[in-house]
Amino acid sequence: MAKVSLGGRVDQEDYDYVMGLNVPGAKGVSDRLRWLIQQSRNKEVIGSDFQTYLDSSEQKVAPLRSTIRAAEHANDMHSEALLYMLDWLPEMAAYMMTETERLAPLNDRQLLKLESGFMHRASRLMNTILRMSVTKQFMAYDDQWMHEFVDSTTQLISMKQDKDNKHG
Repeated sequence: MAKVSLGGRVDQEDYDYVMGLNVPGAKGVSDRLRWLIQQSRNKEVIGSDFQTYLDSSEQKVAPLRSTIRAAEHANDMHSEALLYMLDWLPEMAAYMMTETERLAPLNDRQLLKLESGFMHRASRLMNTILRMSVTKQFMAYDDQWMHEFVDSTTQLISMKQDKDNKHG
């Protein structure tokens, strides 16, 4: 396809935004503008599906993830839980956006389905963190929060079991 020159003026803030986009392989403004155009075309063609929302959410989290990884490297530190949550968050956001649009308008049955999906994902996050807590090789900046989390979760589980035994 033939290339056409495109020129224009934008505010410094817009330029900084475009240059700050995390676009794999992009070297300059042209690469980023082509990427933005492609994203816009994809949105028109694909619509608001899970993959589109997931890609968008991951792109929003990517600079933070990259900054954290660089800081971890510089400080010889690592947190499995934090990096897992940074992977979990875009998936949760994509689910939320996709399902909210797909189920609209939300009636009682759709609200139950939405709640179930949210709780499933929240449970997966909690289970993963609990699984990390029983592994001696678990890496965290400070594992004290993990002990506090596990202790409070254990107390809540015990209270729930006591309640169930009294009423069951």
